[in-house]
This record gives sequence, structure tokens and C-alpha cells, in this order.
Amino acid sequence: MHRSAIRSASPVGTHATSHYGYSTEAEAGVEGEKRELKDYDEGIARLRVRVMTESTENRPSPISEVPDEIWDHIFTELCSSHDYTLSYTVGREKHVESPALVLSQVCSQWRNVARSRPQLWSSISVDIFQSSHDIRFLLEVYFTNSKDRPLKLRIADFLPGLDDLSGPAVSCEEYFGRNGFMAFQLLLQQASRWQELFLNDVHWRLLALPDHPEVSFSTLQHFTCLADMDAVVDDTRWFWNSIAKAPNLVDADLNSLMDLDVIPYSQVTSLSIDAVDDLGDLCQTLQMCTMLEQLLIDDCDLAVIENELPPEVVLPNLQRLCLNAASVSKLEPIFTLLTTPSLNDLEVDCRSGSDRTPDVGVMEWSLSPLERLLKRSECSLETLTIMLPASLYLTRESLEGLLKETPNLQSMFISFHPLQGSALNTSTLFSMLELSPPEHSWDPPQLESLGLVPRLDALFIHEQGAVIDSKITDIALDMLESRSKIRFIDKSGLVSSKVAIVDFRDKVIDRRNVCEYLELKPVPFGKAVLNRLYALQRYGPTAFAAYS
Repeated sequence: MHRSAIRSASPVGTHATSHYGYSTEAEAGVEGEKRELKDYDEGIARLRVRVMTESTENRPSPISEVPDEIWDHIFTELCSSHDYTLSYTVGREKHVESPALVLSQVCSQWRNVARSRPQLWSSISVDIFQSSHDIRFLLEVYFTNSKDRPLKLRIADFLPGLDDLSGPAVSCEEYFGRNGFMAFQLLLQQASRWQELFLNDVHWRLLALPDHPEVSFSTLQHFTCLADMDAVVDDTRWFWNSIAKAPNLVDADLNSLMDLDVIPYSQVTSLSIDAVDDLGDLCQTLQMCTMLEQLLIDDCDLAVIENELPPEVVLPNLQRLCLNAASVSKLEPIFTLLTTPSLNDLEVDCRSGSDRTPDVGVMEWSLSPLERLLKRSECSLETLTIMLPASLYLTRESLEGLLKETPNLQSMFISFHPLQGSALNTSTLFSMLELSPPEHSWDPPQLESLGLVPRLDALFIHEQGAVIDSKITDIALDMLESRSKIRFIDKSGLVSSKVAIVDFRDKVIDRRNVCEYLELKPVPFGKAVLNRLYALQRYGPTAFAAYS
């Protein structure tokens, strides 16, 4: 028993037993710690993923870091690709184009950029006739966002046949429809901001408001009226009186000549008329246009009354004159009545019609009336454009007489059809323009002795059906080389160093490209032609050539 008691109290036995028990508990604890650490690691990993996800979701997109100035340029370019930044068309079905409004609805940044650019909201085109929709809220958005910027406005009836309610018993509200009438009244409230007003294919009843508002077109500069406005009735007087009093109106584009008391002709600097058929009315109107700088007549149908000469009209400030007629004879009254001492740009286009008759056939156009206009005006013409139909032709003598009156001509465009005999052709025109340098290089060149139009630096020739060949090429190069020689002799700058473009059948190619083209396909051009082109490229005037 004593031995047993000693064995029981032995520290060795006690230590062995307690050590075995501690190891089991420790291992269990370690495993628990490992599991806990693993849970922590997984939790941390989940938190990291969550943080990364949230930071990615909340991170501004790269597009939001683009400066507002860049968006300004992009939005401006996009909206400028549309004639109007708001276009509302009724027609057979409603159609709305509003790029500025669409851009402003993409995100807050775009909305702030778009709304802070009033130029994106300042042009409006509406067809408000018989509209089934009330668009006043849309107009209000544009009026608000355009701030105080001047407005460009077009009111058009794109399908007048569908809402032809222009009878005498039809009121303005019935003509518009209620929605259109309310929209028009809202537009009139902004009349003082209208800088450009375009009335297109609308009837005069558009303006027939018995209870018309008091409006002032204080900002109006450009007025276009391509509409049926022949009837200036009492109910429309309020509008025309306001137009006549518009202090800044300088540009008028009219379907036909209007009464002298409805357009402020005395202050207009640019006048465009679609059709003119009364010489007396035209004379009276032009006599009022003392400030006129540009005159365009699209359809000239004038005739001189037998034994009655038109009165002379002097336009001291007129710089550009563009005339289009179905018959060249319809233009002669204008050449007879006008005196234009400041004219520097003249365009005559007779391609819309034909002077050919079964008995006459092809006719010569005498440039004598035009020549007398230039001689009488003593103007310094710089740009001349002549476009002829197949029924008309020019002679060398006639064109030479005209060009002698234009020694300062810098640009000439001529379009014609090739004819046999004495008619002008491309080869003849090139030879006419060849200059003659003085015998000695130290002799100062005199303009009158050099040849025709020595200052010419742009030449456009459009001969219908012409094909460039070696003969024409040689003559063209002779002309270019003659002007190159004059350039080296002249030190005063009187003679231009450029003859810019020779154009056959609208196919224009840069001279350097022509050289490359000729190297690949030299027929019918030989090596000598290439050498002359290269010499001109290096030493001569900056020239262009073309092929067909």
C-alpha cells in the first residue's frame, strides 16, 4: 500500500498524464484558430472585393473627365450639322428633330454643358399648320435655354396641299388650327429676338390677325419670304409695317418684288429675288436701293417696251451681280439700265433655258450690252462667270472685247458647249490668254502691252464633252509658261503669279497628281509634256490641270 501510494503521488506519472491531455486540447484549439483565421481571410477577401467593386462602381467614367470645352466643340459641331436645332414638321405624320434636347438628357454633365450654351438652342423651324400637338412647352424650353441670344426662325408649310384652308371666310385660327395658332402667338412674343426670319410656302392669311400684337423687329437682319404674300391686306399691315421699320434689316430674299412701303429697300445691302418680270417695278425698286452691295435675280424675264428706254439706275455700292435667265435676251434690259462703278463680281447664267428655235437653231451671244455696262461703269471687275446653254455660243472677238474692259480680272469661270467654226473653244481661249513679255527683261512691263487680263490667277474652263489631248495640252502649257516669264520680269507685283485651275468636265486634279498620273499612263502625253509640267512646278506659276 505504501508502494502504491508512492506511485500515485509520483510527479512523473502526473506529468505524463497531464501532458497527454494538454496536447489533445492544444490541437483542437489550433484547429479552431486555423478555421477562425480562414474565416477572417475569407471575410477580408470578400471585403476587398466589395471595396473594389464599390470603388469601381463609384469611380467616374473616363468620359466624365473630358473637359467641358471639348464637349462644347462636339455639341456645336453636331448641332451645326442641322439647319435648325429644333425642327418640328407636321406633314402626314409628326417629325421632331431636337439634337440639343437629346444631348441634354444623356447625363447631368451633358445637361449642364448643353444648357449653358445658348447657341445650341437659338434656331427653330416649325410647321404649325393644323398641328395635332401643342408644342408650346418645347418652344419654351428653347426660349429659356437660348437666354437672350438672337433667334433664327423658319415658319413653313411643308405640305400646303393637306391644309389648304386659305379661303376668304377662313380665319387665321382656323387656318392654323388651335395648336398652331397658340404656337404662333408664343413665337410672336419673341419677335424682338428674331435675327433671321424665313417664311416658306405659307399663305398671307398667316399674318391676318385682327387683334394683332404690337411687335418690334429690332434685331431682324435677314428676312426671307418665299411665300404667297401678294395680298398686303389690312389684317396683315401690322406685320409689314414692323418689317418696314426694322432698323437692322440688311438682307432680303423675296419670291417677287414687293411694294416699296413694306421692305426698307433704302437700307438693304443684299437683295435676292426669285422672279422678276416687270422692268418698271424693278427700276423703281433699284432706285430705292442706294446701299445695295449684292443683287441676285434667279429668274429674269424682262423685256424692253418698244420705243421706251428704261431709266438709268446707278448703284454706287453694288459689288456682286448674279443674273439667271432662260433667255439671254431677257438680261439685256438690266445691262442697259444699270451703272455699277463698284462692281467686282459678275455672274451670268443662261443654262436654265434655250434660245434655240426651229428656224434659228444655235445663236451667237453678243456681249456688246455687257461690254457697254462695264465701260459705262468704269468698274474694276475681278471675278467673271459666264455659263451658256448648248443653244448659245461666243466668238473670240466678242470675248476679247469684253476682256479688254476688265484688265484687273483675277478669276474667270466659263462654261460652254463645243461648236465648229468661229465659236469659242478651249484651245482658242488658252491662246487668247497667252501673254507677250517685253523684248528686254529690264523694260518695265506695261499692262496694256502684255495681253488680256494679266492679273488673272484663277481660270476655270468647262467645255461640255471636251477631251484633253496633246494639242490642248501644248496650248495650255504655252499660256502658263508665258505668264511664268512675265512673273520673273515683273517686280512691281502688277502681274499675278498664278493661273490656278483649268477644268474639263468637272474633273479637277492637282498638277502634282497629274504628273504622277502621266508617269503611269503617259499616252497621249509625252515626256516633253512632263518636263514642261515639272519646270512649271518648280519655276512657274502655281498651276492646276485636269483630264477627262
